[in-house]
Amino acid sequence: MQKETEIFDIDIKSINRSVLVIGGAGYIGSHLCKLLAKNGYIPVVVDRNLKNKPVAFGPSFDIDLPTNIQALDAVIKRYNIDSCIHLAGSSSVSKSVKNPGLFYRNNIATTLALLDKLIANDVKTFVFSSTASVYADSDLNKCMETSLAQPRNAYGSSKLAVESILKDYSRAYDINCVALRYFNVAGYDIEAGSEQIRYQPNKLIDIIIDTAHKNQTFKINGDGHPTKDGTCVRDYVHVMDVAEANIKALHYCRDNKNFEIFNIGSGIPTSNLEVINEVQRHLGKINTEVGDARKEVSHSLADITKAKEILDWVPAQSSIDKVVSSAVKWYNMTHKKELQ
Repeated sequence: MQKETEIFDIDIKSINRSVLVIGGAGYIGSHLCKLLAKNGYIPVVVDRNLKNKPVAFGPSFDIDLPTNIQALDAVIKRYNIDSCIHLAGSSSVSKSVKNPGLFYRNNIATTLALLDKLIANDVKTFVFSSTASVYADSDLNKCMETSLAQPRNAYGSSKLAVESILKDYSRAYDINCVALRYFNVAGYDIEAGSEQIRYQPNKLIDIIIDTAHKNQTFKINGDGHPTKDGTCVRDYVHVMDVAEANIKALHYCRDNKNFEIFNIGSGIPTSNLEVINEVQRHLGKINTEVGDARKEVSHSLADITKAKEILDWVPAQSSIDKVVSSAVKWYNMTHKKELQ
């Protein structure tokens, strides 16, 4: 059932700067909404279970998609919506292996229902959150948008399927679409409060920080990979750079009637061991032990040339020291009682 949690008394019909943000109360979504508001937009948030989620930057609606998809009609009409950024969906690689059906329903069926509803309401600017999990193992090379797409799990497969749908929908219904393939999104906007931004404690950097503060032992999985120090290599991109990429993609969509894919990463390789060392710089020695190698991509790194050249996007905050520093500061700020 639709539940409106916040009303803004604004005459937006004359402004036409409202953006429908599906999943706007999530980790990336809450950061994006803050940046949208800062740039003069009105983020109109649609998400599930809003009671315990941050919705500080615009009107918000608790709508269970696709079950209550009809509730979007009134929201789109009321706020004169002409564009949508879709960030909602299931995103855990490990959970997608155990429960693929959930990922296909949440990531494909829900997106299809959303697209059809947007088309029915003449909303034809669409930015979609995809993932680097669509790529095959790159053998220490950078992934380009033209690199082999061969997902290893239902998460990557479901996102790749939506990309194919967007390509077909763009041709059939004249929709301007962009898919952003995120690499490892991390960090926090330390200028925001905990009531504004959603914490994401299941990410590697946050887990290491929490483990360090609790003086527990962190198990390094992935030992034995053919990388520089035997641990997995990932491409970390700051969440505020990702938020900016979404706004750049929104601008691009409004001016270009086609479908494009862009990698959103830093282009900087960082191993698990290097992440641990960076956290130790801030918090001191961390107890570690080596676990068994996991069956996962050993090396994931983005070629971001296309996003730089076409979107004019540069990941200015995505060095690993800035990412980790912001995560440490965020943890310290939001766990003051535990740290006393």
